[in-house]
Amino acid sequence: MSGGNGYKKSISDVFLESKGRRRVYMSRCIEYQRMISSGEWLAAVRALGEALEADSSYDGAYFNLGLAFEAGGLTQFARVAYEKYLKIAPEGYWADSARDRLSKTG
Repeated sequence: MSGGNGYKKSISDVFLESKGRRRVYMSRCIEYQRMISSGEWLAAVRALGEALEADSSYDGAYFNLGLAFEAGGLTQFARVAYEKYLKIAPEGYWADSARDRLSKTG
């Protein structure tokens, strides 16, 4: 089952879609974070890049890119991703965490 924004929808995404776009994004973020925590940070970077190509308004992708780059030891790239997230979502779900991570990667 393919979504209109170019990614394959999981059953949970289809269910959550009826609850609103934000929840679909949260579902996707959880999957990216699972990839990162299991050591698949580079695969997460690729997947997040594809997600952003399909939907540039997906702000959570930038926070998750920061996590992925951080996991790969690429702190400068992580900082750029966290800063981008905060620029477009200063009061977003992960804003406090992004600020905290920026202060620790200085």
